[in-house]
Amino acid sequence: MQSGSFVQFLYENYGREKFRRLWEHGVTHLPEITGKCYQEIETEWRAFLQSVKPTRSEVDWEALIENGCE
Repeated sequence: MQSGSFVQFLYENYGREKFRRLWEHGVTHLPEITGKCYQEIETEWRAFLQSVKPTRSEVDWEALIENGCE
């Protein structure tokens, strides 16, 4: 869930092209690709998390573990 929220944040805030470059080159290139240091990205991500309204939907953890994200 945590990594998924970070992926969503990166995609929504930096766009498809930068996300693709990050996927191809790895997280060590995050500052180069975004133009921001790790601490700035973390601060933005935490603000993003605070802005997302929680849902009341229940997660079926057994199905998620067994089937992954289908």
